[in-house]
Parts: sequence; structure tokens; C-alpha cells
Amino acid sequence: MCSILQSSENIIDFWAGEGQGYLSVVSMMRCSQEVNYLVEGDMSFGGTALAPTFIGNFRSGTTLLINILGLHEAITPWFETKALCEALRFLRITKHPECSCFEASLAQPPLGESFDIETVTARMLADIKATASRVKGDHPSGKNRDERYPIGNDCIMYPIEVAEHEINQWRKKIIRGKVGVDSIAEATGMLIQNLGALQVEYYGKPMWINKTPEIPRFGAELRQCMGGCRVIMLIRDGRDVIHSASRLGWGDKARIATWWKGMIEETRSAFVGHESDYLEIRYEDLIQDTAEQVNHILRFMGLPTIGVKLVKAYCEKLGVDAVSEKVSAKSAGLAPQGELGVIEGLDYDFMVKLGYQ
Repeated sequence: MCSILQSSENIIDFWAGEGQGYLSVVSMMRCSQEVNYLVEGDMSFGGTALAPTFIGNFRSGTTLLINILGLHEAITPWFETKALCEALRFLRITKHPECSCFEASLAQPPLGESFDIETVTARMLADIKATASRVKGDHPSGKNRDERYPIGNDCIMYPIEVAEHEINQWRKKIIRGKVGVDSIAEATGMLIQNLGALQVEYYGKPMWINKTPEIPRFGAELRQCMGGCRVIMLIRDGRDVIHSASRLGWGDKARIATWWKGMIEETRSAFVGHESDYLEIRYEDLIQDTAEQVNHILRFMGLPTIGVKLVKAYCEKLGVDAVSEKVSAKSAGLAPQGELGVIEGLDYDFMVKLGYQ
């Protein structure tokens, strides 16, 4: 359970981005009323219930993807929710205490290595408070300055006080049920569903998709909490991920290389036996053949395939002819040709298995 990622020590510097990473990309906003959403087709879906869907990975196009999908008339975009990762981490550690040391290196804010209910609740509430400070513009988004999106870098619609109330209810439910795997799983599933329902209520479209970079690695925990879910994992050339993340100050390249590989391996492992609920999308394909990749995702979700119209709407809002035009080498964080040599810590055999040369 823990072995895939544990080869990187002090990875917290990378995960927190030394002030510019994951803690800096969470913000709460009411999306601009100027964003008009695409209306298209029969939205009955044949009466089929749609499983909750999560998108993740870091510096791999997840924000681009959620901004395109969020223009679909049925989809409420919901991003990013780091506090949910802390609840899922608590469930993992309760099931697998041997993971506690490693998971403590990822928990934010650290608040020591403890994972008692009070400390985990404090982490989650601290994340919500950090979110409020980002709303005020007190902290940067963690994106490149030239990254622009029609919905935004983040989209959480419900008031901060409501989120704090739901987290406190989560805590009370676990305590009432006596802290254990079952009570944590039940309370966490309810927390995700309640916050998702609030996001839908405030946003006004019938189904939510959550985009939080770390969340795919908790695939097993998500299934236990939700009774089923779908995960879309974006995969990108490790050299470009490392260049992009290191340029933003998220840590040294060797540490990022370890996390890049571990994130993919751990997420894949979480969906062994549940392959129909798991989809990988290559960042490079998303940029070059955006409409077809969006259609692939919509089919996976059981939604009408209107990728061409979604991409057209996205490009019109940004004033570009194609998504690839919007994604410059600088904004995408592409590694310059001179930096494509050997990167310490990067597993090139793994790169080849993924299809990168």
C-alpha cells in the first residue's frame, strides 16, 4: 500500500510546493456570470445513474480539462478540494497504520505526525481557512502567470462557513460511531456527497466532477466511501512535468520524478479489478486532438459526445482557434530541448513503457 511512493524523503517540500504548490492552488470563488454554458442534446442519459467522477494528477492538464468539461450543460465543475484528501488519508491510515509515517509527510498542514480525529479535523479546517485567504488574493494560485481559463484556476461555490459546518458534522459522525474504518468511510462518503450536492445547488447543473490532483491515489478509499466511482487520470511526459513543477518551485527534480512515477503506479494499482471505472488520458493527446479526447471522456462517463462543440466554446471564450494555440510552451511548462537529457531520479524504462521516447 505504501511502498510505491516511499522512496522519496521529505516529499512534503514538493507537495506543498514551498508555498507555491498544492496549498496555493486551492481557492474559493463564485464563477463569473459571464461564463455561458453550452446547451446540447437529450440529458436524460437513458435513466442511468452516473457514478461520481474524479480527475487528477499534477501539472498534467487537469485544470484545462475541467475547464472544458465544465462548459457542458450537465456538468458542475468542482475543484480543488484538498480537505477531502485529508479525510481519505485518515481512512487509509486507519486501515493501514504502517502507512502513517509516509502519509504524514504529505498531510497539509503538517500539524505533526498525529492522525487522531482532532488533528485531522484541524488539518481540514485549516485547509478551508487557507482557501478563504486565496479568495481575497492574499496568495498566488500556483499556476503560471500566463495560464488563463474560462471558468478559472479553481471553482468552489459553497460558502466557507457551510464547508466548515460539514467538516464538523463529519467529525461528530465519526466520534458517535467510534473512530474506526467503517465510521470514517461512512462519514467521508457523506461529506463528499454533501459538499458535491452543495456545489451542484450553487452552480445549477445536475452532476459534479471533482478535480483534485492527489485524489486518484485514493481510489480504493473512494470506492469504499462512495460505493463506486470513476477516475480520470491524466498522464504527461515526465520530463515536462518535472520541468513545469520545478519551475514553480515545487521541489528538486529528483523528488518530483519519484512522485510522478509513484502517482501513476499507485493510482493504477488502486483500480486493478475495477478497470472499467478507470480512464487514462495523455496530456499530449488532449492538446493535439482535444475534441476526440473529450468525446472519449464523455463516453466513459455515459454522457452525449459533444466534444467538438465544447472545444469550440472553450476556444471562443479565450479568443483562440485551437486549444494547442492557447497552450504555449511557456504556459504548458514544456522542457526546453536542451533540458531533455538525463534527469536524476527519472525512471526512463518506465517512460518507455508509457510510450515516451
